[in-house]
Amino acid sequence: MLHTINALQIASLNLFNQDPIHALAFHEREWAKTGVLATGSLGTITFRTWNVDDTPEAEQAQWKFTTLHEHRVRKLDGGEIPTITGLKFVG
Repeated sequence: MLHTINALQIASLNLFNQDPIHALAFHEREWAKTGVLATGSLGTITFRTWNVDDTPEAEQAQWKFTTLHEHRVRKLDGGEIPTITGLKFVG
């Protein structure tokens, strides 16, 4: 779930049928058009954002996560899929 600094829920994401998340990085700047949430799991880094684009016009805003891009990492030399345990936005 994504919350404001005052602990009000903005959006939630159901990850029940996905690999557990082992790493998380959050990027939001005043000058950026889109906030980004990066999650790392077994061999995958997923970039998501949140918006109210699907909310019907007459209803209260309903925030939802949207996947921007998903990166699959290369297997290790032994064929093992690495677990992503650390993420960091730079710049």
